Amino acid sequence: MVKILALFLLGLFSFNSIAQTLSDKEKTKISELIEAIKEKNYKALMPFISLPLDRQHPVPDINNESEFIYRYDEIFDDSITQLIVNSDIDKDWSKVGWRGIMFNNGDLWLDEYNWTIKRINVQTSSERKKANTLINYDKSIIHESIKEYQTPVMVLETKKYIIRIDLIEDDNYRYAVWPVFALMHEKPDLIIENGSLEYMGSGGNHQYEFTNGDYKYICRINIISEEDAPPANLIVEKIGKEIVNEPAEIIKN
Repeated sequence: MVKILALFLLGLFSFNSIAQTLSDKEKTKISELIEAIKEKNYKALMPFISLPLDRQHPVPDINNESEFIYRYDEIFDDSITQLIVNSDIDKDWSKVGWRGIMFNNGDLWLDEYNWTIKRINVQTSSERKKANTLINYDKSIIHESIKEYQTPVMVLETKKYIIRIDLIEDDNYRYAVWPVFALMHEKPDLIIENGSLEYMGSGGNHQYEFTNGDYKYICRINIISEEDAPPANLIVEKIGKEIVNEPAEIIKN
């Protein structure tokens, strides 16, 4: 699923002090990627693509090769294509520890083990246009109590609940929750505004926190975690004591 929110989190840190010199093999693979993008050679490019390819919510992920080819220009428009094609491998590409190989301060990330693109953190003008269209449609069908927002962040699903998080304005997040089989055009059971986003370490893990009286609702997103850990957790605390901790899937509308 997503969402990629991790799409921007890996770019929040200062990498200059931990960047490592690329090996000749790594430079060769990057050169092959650059050439495939330059020539728009789908056959040569597909081995570099890890599917499904996360796109920024609410733009849908790319799930298969046919979708990738159909939406190629939506991802690699002229602007980002020229940025990659004209890049200097020694200056614009760097190995950043276990995170992989980074292009242009995090615009794109390569997995150094299987040589696939694991993140494209740039949203092209075409994708922004699609996102705006999807947001306008979303606002036309969801319940009137949650129509006002700046950007949709994500939707989580536990065994009991559907949870929607929206960015209302800068640094102000909203939490809305329904029973798991409800629809978003129905009134949420609970709405909490003035939520905050907290980053946890340098691996990309983060959580959204919402306070309602004695209760705190935490949506924890597990980017780097144990192999069997869920993508997210819903945690509820009452006066600082944890009373709920449920695994959650990250889904799209």
